[in-house]
Amino acid sequence: SSRLLTKISFSIKKARYWDAVNNMQSGEPKRHADLYVFCHLKHTDQTTIDPLKMEQWDFYILQTFRLDNYERSQSSITINSM
Repeated sequence: SSRLLTKISFSIKKARYWDAVNNMQSGEPKRHADLYVFCHLKHTDQTTIDPLKMEQWDFYILQTFRLDNYERSQSSITINSM
């Protein structure tokens, strides 16, 4: 039997600042970091998968301005779009 894998996507939604002192969100929604690291556990064999093995992962680094200028969506991005 063939097993279909889920299409991988990451949330890139803008968020409001979390004020821990007042236990509430504040400010306008925005992307607060200069860059974002997206991590994907690419290994698919369930018998040998080990999240501690770095070679089973892919990492994608995107600068915030690239996300801000991403035209397809401002809420999510797929691996193929990176």
